[in-house]
Amino acid sequence: MSLQTRKRLVLAIKETVYGTDATPDGTNAMRTKDLKITPLDGNVVNRALDKSKYGADEDIQVTSFIVFEFKIEYQGGGAAGVAPAYSALLLACQRDETVVAATEVKYAHNSDNTDSLTLYGYQDGQLHKGVGCKGNVKFTVNSQGIAYLEFRFVGLWVTPSSTAAPSPSNWTNFLKPVPVNNTHTTQLSLHGQLLTLKSLEYDQGNDVQHNDDPGEESVEIVDRKGSGRISALAVAISAKDYFTTARANTTGALSLTHGTVAGEIGQFTAPAVQLIKPSYGDDNGRLTIDAELKFVPTAAEDDETLFSLCRSTV
Repeated sequence: MSLQTRKRLVLAIKETVYGTDATPDGTNAMRTKDLKITPLDGNVVNRALDKSKYGADEDIQVTSFIVFEFKIEYQGGGAAGVAPAYSALLLACQRDETVVAATEVKYAHNSDNTDSLTLYGYQDGQLHKGVGCKGNVKFTVNSQGIAYLEFRFVGLWVTPSSTAAPSPSNWTNFLKPVPVNNTHTTQLSLHGQLLTLKSLEYDQGNDVQHNDDPGEESVEIVDRKGSGRISALAVAISAKDYFTTARANTTGALSLTHGTVAGEIGQFTAPAVQLIKPSYGDDNGRLTIDAELKFVPTAAEDDETLFSLCRSTV
């Protein structure tokens, strides 16, 4: 019998000791989409030996790590102030969690956060583990679609095995997402102007590095540069001149709220967003304003963006 592509599952749990297997089980299953596991990545060095005849030389694998990539539907925890089931993933992307009881759960940047995960990835009974995992997150919102958090984690390599996947016992903690549309999503505010959103992409831009030196092996986040893109229906220049704004290198706030029911409401905000090279586009005959985005911190630092999830109000 051949192994099946669709039979795949990821478990994720926060580590108590960095790089030590925290042994996740079915209660730590992640409800993912488009899971991709790169079981063995790393650097190779060619021996390039001198010899009297032609012929290839073997490569030596000098570093080894594992990569997990997947999407999570952007959703709340079901009750206001209750963390979503995927909260550990955000923490391992160098964010902190602040729970405001019965109100919201906030995920802010923290450049000093050292949280890590143990990830188990199953491909039809083939288990690939990663310990000491840290990663990056992207936020994508497309009108008439589903909003997603896209994760990429790098972890220390562990010898794989043939091991049956456990039965997930926490699926009810992952809510059914609501669509991105006029009913469930507020208008985007960008530099003080309300816009009809077509798409928004935010990439946290974590620089995730695997290190393997005598005396230490680790995965570290060594930098962060947030970027993205936006497409929205264009407004008259007399209402908002984004071209002059971009030319003047002006930054301004961005805010988007998705969901209307307490506990399922999520808000994404950024205080200082710069538009880069805005231009016109087309949406079924309607003019759009399209631009690259830079998410920069204010003087307070570590404040480029904020995820406020599981909110009680819009």
